[in-house]
Amino acid sequence: MARRTKQDAEETREHILDAAEQCFRDSGIYRTTLQMIAMKAGCTRGAIYWHFREKNDLFKQVIERTPLLLFTEVEDLVMRAESVIALRHCLLREIECVKRNKHLRNVIEMTVFRCEYPDEVNDHDILVGDKMDKLFVMIDSVLSEAQKNGRIHADISTTILSSMIFYVFMGALRSIVMMPNDTLLYRYSQSALDFAFDMAIGNKAVCNEK
Repeated sequence: MARRTKQDAEETREHILDAAEQCFRDSGIYRTTLQMIAMKAGCTRGAIYWHFREKNDLFKQVIERTPLLLFTEVEDLVMRAESVIALRHCLLREIECVKRNKHLRNVIEMTVFRCEYPDEVNDHDILVGDKMDKLFVMIDSVLSEAQKNGRIHADISTTILSSMIFYVFMGALRSIVMMPNDTLLYRYSQSALDFAFDMAIGNKAVCNEK
């Protein structure tokens, strides 16, 4: 019986997180109230307070429930001095993960493209906007190392190449977040990122196209 009660409590907690995520995405973090979340979850405000201290704690738990592994994966590539091809696979894999995971799409929409955070939240582990700035630096680090080793043949500054890859990736990410069911757009996003990497590497077949 105790096991059933614990299971019920965990299910209620997940329902609250789902409802909060939906409310934060639809109404914005500042306009969302605990009463709105309770109504969406089909529970009382007391049930929310049983699992979470207050709204900011609930927001933090929503973000932490669906971590963006992209940052740690790219950081690992930099630490291990991996190739540009590994970076390419990493970014393409992230686009695929975002397409498949609605929770990930919601978190990215709120934290990356809306940049909404309660004023009281200053935990750098969940400030995704700051991590996006770091992502650009890490992409540039991988490309710079590749250029030093002769793996990049394009005679262009790695800052320019990194900007191209970063902004194509961000555009692809935004497209998938906003229109996840558009299969054609998903394929175009993959192709655009592939093309950006081909340009960066100096793929002659691509660079010579008119």
